[in-house]
Amino acid sequence: MSVTTATLEPDATFPYRDALLDDDVLRGRLSALLPHEVERCERRRATYHPGRSLRVLLDVSTGGGSALVSARMFAPGRSGSRYERARALTGGVVHDEELSTLFFTYPADRKLTALPRLADAAPAGTRTHLVAYAPEKSATACAVDVGGEALAFVKLYADDGWLRACRVHAALGAQSIVVPAVLESLPELRALTIEPLRGERPDGAEGYRAFGAALARLHALPPLDARRFTRLDPDTLSAAACTIAAVRPDVAGRARELERTLRGAPPGPARLVCLHGDAHPKNVLVHDGGAALVDLDDVAGGDAAADLGSALAGLRYGTLVGRADGEHGQALLDGYADEAPLPGVDSLRWHTAAALLGERALRAVTRLRPIGLQRLDEVLVAGLEELG
Repeated sequence: MSVTTATLEPDATFPYRDALLDDDVLRGRLSALLPHEVERCERRRATYHPGRSLRVLLDVSTGGGSALVSARMFAPGRSGSRYERARALTGGVVHDEELSTLFFTYPADRKLTALPRLADAAPAGTRTHLVAYAPEKSATACAVDVGGEALAFVKLYADDGWLRACRVHAALGAQSIVVPAVLESLPELRALTIEPLRGERPDGAEGYRAFGAALARLHALPPLDARRFTRLDPDTLSAAACTIAAVRPDVAGRARELERTLRGAPPGPARLVCLHGDAHPKNVLVHDGGAALVDLDDVAGGDAAADLGSALAGLRYGTLVGRADGEHGQALLDGYADEAPLPGVDSLRWHTAAALLGERALRAVTRLRPIGLQRLDEVLVAGLEELG
């Protein structure tokens, strides 16, 4: 894991951070903690907030089969009480006292206590397989019939996000926005079952054109409730620059320069619209020339340029890290313009630059993305280039 750990400054709160990010080290430590020797250990996901929290999801193979194992690291001396508390709530947890880390074998989870009952939320007669899992936050499974056809997706939440998600799906569906319908809500599990929709992620200019048109139709609506999109607010961008600087001092100057430039020339006031809040290709399904929007947990009110800037920043980032979809930004904007006037050029550039800092550069750090960390300076330079 040389790209990830060798480029990060030490973290005083998590002095053993790098051990948790080294698959070979973890393979040995888990072999001593689990019932079977670990043959393979591969990190699937990480969530890191320097000085505050560190969670890792591992794909582990042993002589007894394969399993997902999530890890939560604590400051030295603080894991013991968490272990006792977790053990009282769920089985499948082991404690590495030296690393001050708890390991949970799926479906054990500190906060998703209903996870062992995920299949209970699926329609009768189906079998489920896990398709997404963010430890301590959410889990999604696909429910299929005997022929393998998807009949529903089941999403389990660690908090009351399920209730708002239910309202958002219903409100958007009532406004003829193409989103999956909620088939059933299960308050006792904090879960929803959601209909499966046909379609594929955008691939090529026509797909991105449909993506842009879908965003424009969403933006024709006023905000659904009082939640506001804050990811690109000045204080949030300042915090992002500080986080990047704390663990990557080699790019601290560039991060702070971009943050100061953004703060010094903010976009003008704009009408608040209904934003998707997480506008990227994974949350779009293209079918028969149209597009549906999925994963609606971040829907909020804000400037239309925020969704577009986020999507454009994602495409720019994709180009920098070697993905092939970076050329489709114009198609995205053309599709939007087919349905509604585009935000002003200056606003689009500001929001794209802000998203390169507050989303793409920050997530390279908080998700510990090796290629993003390697190209972090280039991502920040791209933000400055957007601002001219």
